[in-house]
Amino acid sequence: MNRRYGVVAATAVCVTGLVFTSGCSKSNKGTNTNTLTKDQQYVVAQSYLESVVPLVVEQFGTKFWDGVDQSDLVVESSPLALGKRTTLVSDSVSLQYEELQGWWILYAHLSAHNGIIGTMEITLRDSVRFATLSGRPQIQPNDSTDLFKYVSSSTFLLQTPPGDTSLKLNTSGKSTMTAVGLTDTVVTVNGSVQVSIDADAMANADSAIVSLDLQADVANVKVTNDSANACPSSGAMSVTLDMDVDVVEGQTRSQASGAWQADAVFTGQGTANVNFHSGDFHRQVTQPVCQD
Repeated sequence: MNRRYGVVAATAVCVTGLVFTSGCSKSNKGTNTNTLTKDQQYVVAQSYLESVVPLVVEQFGTKFWDGVDQSDLVVESSPLALGKRTTLVSDSVSLQYEELQGWWILYAHLSAHNGIIGTMEITLRDSVRFATLSGRPQIQPNDSTDLFKYVSSSTFLLQTPPGDTSLKLNTSGKSTMTAVGLTDTVVTVNGSVQVSIDADAMANADSAIVSLDLQADVANVKVTNDSANACPSSGAMSVTLDMDVDVVEGQTRSQASGAWQADAVFTGQGTANVNFHSGDFHRQVTQPVCQD
């Protein structure tokens, strides 16, 4: 179940890792404010957009063949993973099965404080449904399971203690995914992922304020029915990104804002042809999307 909010978490990590490595020019002559050119903005936008395509693809093969394990959910929310110095403010996990429509519904909330990482709060609501080819709901998947569907929403807040290095990160995400054809050799996947991220980071004299709104739409992606190698053979994925980035590095302040889009077409050879564009700017690349 943790993979269902993996896009939010991994994209958030991408933000914190890239805010100070955005390809901005530097100068030793006074304080300069640069509005990034389209080529420079492309470097920033590509870093965010490229991380999303393989992350969404990875979800294709992680949960279609799995059941619901409540013990696994409890471990995920355990404060033990945060270290011995963690003070748990609240910890709530509930899992129930709704028999009428056949949905597993998970709610999890964790609020904790740690002397090193600061304050962290996570809220997750996850709904999962399995069904046969005829549409009959199933409590757990088996050889007759043909449909897998989930709807998920999550929020994540992290605020580190004040100091020379600090981070305030606020993210939210929503996703829906439907996989049909689990009784066949090829599964058809449709769905969408929405992520919003606001980050305010400081490292000594450097700082960054980042705001991202991202949406990925998956359309008729054909995936090999193999939990160990669920690689897309065809289909498309479109990712839109609205970004606002303000980075100060030394004596240079760099700013970038705008809307970007990445249209990916899966080749069936472990790669996707991706067209990045914003206004009149276009750039096409071939990107690996499946692990060897």
